[in-house]
Amino acid sequence: MTRPRARTLLCAALAILLQPGPPSLAQDATPAPESVPDGAKLARFHCGRCHVVTTGGGIGGIGSTPSFAALRAMEDWEARFDAFWTLPPHPSFTQVAGVTLPFDETRPPPIAPLLLTLEEVEAITRYAASIEAARLGAPVQSR
Repeated sequence: MTRPRARTLLCAALAILLQPGPPSLAQDATPAPESVPDGAKLARFHCGRCHVVTTGGGIGGIGSTPSFAALRAMEDWEARFDAFWTLPPHPSFTQVAGVTLPFDETRPPPIAPLLLTLEEVEAITRYAASIEAARLGAPVQSR
């Protein structure tokens, strides 16, 4: 396991462990369909300002930011989505209710902050799972 993947998985595990209530109750509960957040809408609203979140290219995104399809092509894509708020640059502008600490008043976010719940993060991950992974060719090899 690579160091970045191990760090991502560790951060995701810690975030889950720090949730209020026993994890088994959260996993066993099936919310009513009308209460399940719409991952596609959330991704377009929150993630679309930096990432291309739709298939077929879409509009928006920052050129240096990977699209959701490119992220899906990564071996550890699910861990990245499950705990994206722990991966740079997200900690500087993202808060997950009940998981992250409030921003330091002396160091405000550099852009409009993302304020999400764990349920919304899970909905975005489910949406990402529905996107076909981009075909990026052979993995990059360092010499």
